[in-house]
Amino acid sequence: VCAGEAEKAHAMFSRIKDFESEPNNVSYTLVIQGFAKNCQEKKAMSLFRDVEAKGFCLDNATCADLITCLGKAEKTEHAHMIFNKFSECGGIHGASEYKAIMEAYARIGNNGMALKLYEEMCGAGVTPSQDMYEVVARVLRKAGRLSDLQRLIQDRKMLDFFGGNNKVLQETLLKVLFLFMESIKSKNAV
Repeated sequence: VCAGEAEKAHAMFSRIKDFESEPNNVSYTLVIQGFAKNCQEKKAMSLFRDVEAKGFCLDNATCADLITCLGKAEKTEHAHMIFNKFSECGGIHGASEYKAIMEAYARIGNNGMALKLYEEMCGAGVTPSQDMYEVVARVLRKAGRLSDLQRLIQDRKMLDFFGGNNKVLQETLLKVLFLFMESIKSKNAV
């Protein structure tokens, strides 16, 4: 559902019953995703409650979008509830869900929980996404964990994941290095 089209999609979704049919998991998912991407968390959560009542489950992308939406609204408890419900429903968290919930906690300043989730993700064998390293670097810097930040920069897995001459890798490494250097300057200034 494109930006600004969530209301139209919801109107069509509501009319499914006019055709003597019931909304299914796919139709719920599309409309929830539309509301989540447009940061309409109340409407998205209302439909999520319907999904839950019907025994349907969200897919990974919709779960991540809803967590992101709730995180931006600083409704971290709801975001974590969605994160947990996804796995209770048999879903397997990927990097996008972990990144969304980590950002939600980082946004409210709970860097400890964000790092705990990062460690959980690594323990579960989930390969971090490209932009995940930037989030983790920012959280480590804010938490004052410079040795962990340095280890992140030196992590060969990160280089292996992105591969040789990757422009995104270079940009990500520069951002992480910049954050690290900024942390050192801040620490020395104190």
